[in-house]
Amino acid sequence: MVDRSSIHASPEVSLVFNREDLASETTLRLEHSTPAQQQLIRLLQDVQFGRIENLVIKNGQPLFDPPPIVTRIVRFHDGPEPKALPPKTDSCLHTSHVRLLDLLRSIQDATIATLIVDAGLPVRAEISTQLINR
Repeated sequence: MVDRSSIHASPEVSLVFNREDLASETTLRLEHSTPAQQQLIRLLQDVQFGRIENLVIKNGQPLFDPPPIVTRIVRFHDGPEPKALPPKTDSCLHTSHVRLLDLLRSIQDATIATLIVDAGLPVRAEISTQLINR
């Protein structure tokens, strides 16, 4: 699990988390997540390939006001397109989605500076936060 004390170690911290650090032992279904979490999962599926930037996290939940910046990657070559996941409505979340939601709960209040999306799945997150004087 993430050591939250290290998040406040410097005036601005950017962290990159490994997938293994955020593994969840429970199966989560989309309908069991909060409306804000559902909105984030659907945004990931809509983006398919690209990144989401400046996503504010408050009390472990994504906020969409202000809206994050979404950048989509468009390919122009003649080769086959990478397989994208179809949007899901009422099914089990992918392990990567569950790990992202675990991350949000663990960081509580921060900004995801960059969330890389590949085939509708979160693959890497960079989290920024400011020092809290104690």
